[in-house]
Amino acid sequence: MKSTALLVFCMLFSLPSFSQHFDWVKSYIGESNYNGLTDLNTIIGGAVDNEGNLYILGEFTKGAQIDSTDLLPFSPYGPDNKTKSVVIAKLSPAGQLMWHKPIHTNYGSPTNGIGIQLVGDTSIVCMVMLSRPGVRYRNYTYFLDTLYLETNDFAFPTDSVNGAWFLTYLEFDLDGHLKDKHFLSAACIYSDRTIMMADSCHYRDWGFNSDAFSVDEDGNIILAHPVISGTNLFDDSTFWGYRLLINGGERHFDVHVPAFTSYNNYQIIKFSPRFTNILHQQLIFEPNIPNLNGVDTYITSLMSSGKDNSIYLLLSMNAGTVAVLDSVDFRITGMPDIHIQTENSLDYSVILKYDNVLNPQWLFQLDYENTSNNHDSWNDYLINALSIDENGDVYCLGRIWSLYQEQIYRADTFNINVRNGIFFARLDKNTGRALAIGEIRSSSTTVPQLLEHIEIATNNNLVIAQISYQQNIRIQDSVITNSRSTGFFVWDKDGHEVQFIDYNSPSPTNDPRGVILRDSILYLSGRMNGGGTFGNYTLPAGEDRAYVLKYVDTFFTKPYVHTDDPGEVNITLVGRGNAFVAYPNPFRQSVKIRVESGELKVENGVATAWLTDLTGRREQVHLTPDGPGQYALDLTSRPQATYLLTLTTADGKQHTVRLLKQSDIFTR
Repeated sequence: MKSTALLVFCMLFSLPSFSQHFDWVKSYIGESNYNGLTDLNTIIGGAVDNEGNLYILGEFTKGAQIDSTDLLPFSPYGPDNKTKSVVIAKLSPAGQLMWHKPIHTNYGSPTNGIGIQLVGDTSIVCMVMLSRPGVRYRNYTYFLDTLYLETNDFAFPTDSVNGAWFLTYLEFDLDGHLKDKHFLSAACIYSDRTIMMADSCHYRDWGFNSDAFSVDEDGNIILAHPVISGTNLFDDSTFWGYRLLINGGERHFDVHVPAFTSYNNYQIIKFSPRFTNILHQQLIFEPNIPNLNGVDTYITSLMSSGKDNSIYLLLSMNAGTVAVLDSVDFRITGMPDIHIQTENSLDYSVILKYDNVLNPQWLFQLDYENTSNNHDSWNDYLINALSIDENGDVYCLGRIWSLYQEQIYRADTFNINVRNGIFFARLDKNTGRALAIGEIRSSSTTVPQLLEHIEIATNNNLVIAQISYQQNIRIQDSVITNSRSTGFFVWDKDGHEVQFIDYNSPSPTNDPRGVILRDSILYLSGRMNGGGTFGNYTLPAGEDRAYVLKYVDTFFTKPYVHTDDPGEVNITLVGRGNAFVAYPNPFRQSVKIRVESGELKVENGVATAWLTDLTGRREQVHLTPDGPGQYALDLTSRPQATYLLTLTTADGKQHTVRLLKQSDIFTR
């Protein structure tokens, strides 16, 4: 028997059997649209430990339950209560509520969650803004497991707050026992070094605020906060800085703020563990910037890299009272040659990298230009989420809106083609240059609903985000046709479209947020108003529900490899030995087989073939003749999985190849 030598590119895989399903879905129901509030019953963030337990930080109103368990211990007193309450909770891998800790304030300022982070797989840390009980009748704060009335607030640092907010740092062990807590507040320091907790002109009753926090690999705590969050602007130069009080004056740090710093400026502070010392501090903007008071600034993400304790900051700005046609030169402290481009923008975002001593390293922003002489068209872009992959590269998820679609957006050498849609960018960790761009193609808009607490997950060459969209979404050669819905989208790290799972939830007020990927498990959370379908689980429409769900897909456990034409896989039987060569692999639809030498054993004109999935189920399949020495096998209707295809040749030898089939159905 003569053999024909063949040079073929071979891709080898050692993969488990792939399966995907929604394991469980939990919804948290409170009083819908309570007192006109629109951001209710929302999970802000989460973390997963090595055993697959999920820890969540959420905001809820009265009546919130999970599995018939009340998340809040009391209903608020009085009809004019306007508070939300914070809950920290642990769910088992099976979705059981293992413990929960509420922080519930009646009357007055709301209690707001800021973020949650797992530290060393031994502690769960979160930060919240908390107001102590005031002087109104029957006011209370339910702090973790204790009720404090207006005259019973000895657990709080009363000498450092004046009936106001203070920033609270909480650390629990994984069983929910409190390990550590710290309260941060601030006092104003005049230029003559007079300390003033509050006055009618300069100091407002806001305490010490923070937009985001992170704990690095050494246990140091990094905060990003409005630099004068509790004060009015001191135009008379009587302002020197502020006194940061830890635990009601147990210790304090006097922080100087340069003159004429805008109240919209931000500061990064790095503390040693337990807030024992300030290690480093840095203003984000240079002190003397015209028009900074006319924009609204906010920080939506702060992350520290496990590689080198570098810090990544996501800063967004809204035009506010500054005319959007003005070009405002916002200079970053330590980067005098960098300009933030704002012309014609309503909203815009930048990403800043700092080293572990808070020296700025690079800044990433989009560039754009008008393509017509109409320079009055407004536009904006907002980056909503950050992630760091296993190699240390940085990912951002954002949206673009162009009023007249006359702008070209660029990230280095990449043009972003979406208008009124969503994109992600992969950035080099050392330079901040864009390495790849991914987009969601839609006939209308694909927009993350809110600006805060949206997440993006990256691992094994995959990028995953939840989105809300309008009209049609295009993915590879398929079109998802819904007038409006929500789901999660998957790219590879080079921006190729991989998968879309649709929740079939038509409400315009859906608020998809959290995305956590751990091995084969994807935890997703947010707020749903339009109901939704998750495999065999259905959420009813018409109520504001926080949701958290577990989606399992073993596809996530191995690096995804993109091919230019994944529709079919071509198999060449090499006629010597028992080897097949399959390329491209993975594929989506059909198998093409070409025999280079020898003949396949034929029964009634169809070659003998067996298909086995890795659960052990084996069945005979028939190959369709497709030309001389060529055969076809259509696997379009088969589920996404790994299969073994075994063919028997005329000499009685068996030839087996491992095939990886991706799903051809992007909505479920």
